[in-house]
Amino acid sequence: MIAALFKAILIICCLLMLTLKREYKPAVFIFGYAVLSEVSLPLPMGNTVFFLPIFYIFTEGLRFKEMIKSFRIKELVLALIVFAISFLYNYANSPHYWGSIPQFVTILFREVITTYFILVVGFFSLKDVRSFKPFLKVAFISLIILTVFGLINYVTKESAMLDLITGGATKRETSVGGLFTAETRFRTQSLFVQPFDYGYMCLLILLVMVYGYTRGLVSTKRLWATALMSMFGVLTCGCRTVLFCLALSALAYSFFFLRGKRAPIYVVAAVIGFLLLYHYSHFVQSKVEFALSVFADKDSEIGGSDIESRTVQFGRVLYYLQGHWWTGRGYDFFWIDLQFSEGQQYSLDPELLGLEGVHLKYLLERGILGYAMYLIFYLLLISYIWRHRKSNREEAAGAMCLLVLYLSFAHMTGELKSVPPTLLTLGMFLRLIQNESWKWVQYQQKKFDAQFRNRYRQLS
Repeated sequence: MIAALFKAILIICCLLMLTLKREYKPAVFIFGYAVLSEVSLPLPMGNTVFFLPIFYIFTEGLRFKEMIKSFRIKELVLALIVFAISFLYNYANSPHYWGSIPQFVTILFREVITTYFILVVGFFSLKDVRSFKPFLKVAFISLIILTVFGLINYVTKESAMLDLITGGATKRETSVGGLFTAETRFRTQSLFVQPFDYGYMCLLILLVMVYGYTRGLVSTKRLWATALMSMFGVLTCGCRTVLFCLALSALAYSFFFLRGKRAPIYVVAAVIGFLLLYHYSHFVQSKVEFALSVFADKDSEIGGSDIESRTVQFGRVLYYLQGHWWTGRGYDFFWIDLQFSEGQQYSLDPELLGLEGVHLKYLLERGILGYAMYLIFYLLLISYIWRHRKSNREEAAGAMCLLVLYLSFAHMTGELKSVPPTLLTLGMFLRLIQNESWKWVQYQQKKFDAQFRNRYRQLS
């Protein structure tokens, strides 16, 4: 019954793609990524991540020329060209996919339509700051739903709802909902199989709500409610990397948004407040020690990855790269050749279980060239955001904070399901920066013309 309800909601979201105005569609996407990410229909590629972009293409595909004309960002165009080259290179360099049309369609869906195409969706769907409001409202509702199921998960110490939604299928002895409740280190999953995704989604929603608050789109009460629910997810998901991502994102936002004499004051106040909480609050102290346990050895009482295991994995990746330094071993080498798709007990290299970091995966499968193109894609976007950090302070702060959040999460944990919601939100920020930058140029031109006329009158 529960599974049927969630599938019905997914079908409704797909149908909404056919009827809603373009500026409302990102709200449907964020609801799907936050609440329906583990829901699948009994069809090929029937997951939410696949279905929503396909229905978007059905309705907006005829406006492809309009999409292209809307790009006035040189760095974004260059980034998309780099990605296109990277995709073709990845396909040609993959022995399991090269030369097969069905396999080409598979990699096209996995690497383009369901991931980086979402950047275009976010960019093309937004018109102005006001059209960001539906996205914020639905993101807040999604966070409430995640928190409700997260609380049930946390109190009962089991995720029966997740088993009902997914059918509980897994290649381990435990079910999907019991993957992390059965461990000594309990993690709250809410509606995600991976608790890392739950913590990341909480941070992403908190980020966009903070931006909405700076733009007057979110009330103070709603912002505090978002902060409380997000902190619940961050602290109970049991992921140290999410805590580090929170700290890095806060620093990035402070650097970009807080300017002038206020910035050092806020930073010092935050440091003093943190030290007082650490000294007087046992809860905060335990969480800090939990986060720092990532630097402990692998025999630490706290489970999970650590610096030593990550170093071992890096060494194993270098071992497999011998003779393939520039090109890597090909797409899905990790899943097919090392047999991780068959389950943990059948894998050929247990040391690489849970490959920690997007850099390791890209180096292993795509080599130095593939990882370099990945970095160039994001560096081009960062350069554009940096160039407009003064004329578009709110949007630049939000976009840069989002990139810091994603890149730190991806390199410390792996991408998991962070790419589609990140690129959706990033595309929206880039569109706002482009629109506001165009207004800024027009304003500066009018200001210059007025000064020129005044100067001409004085001389005459």
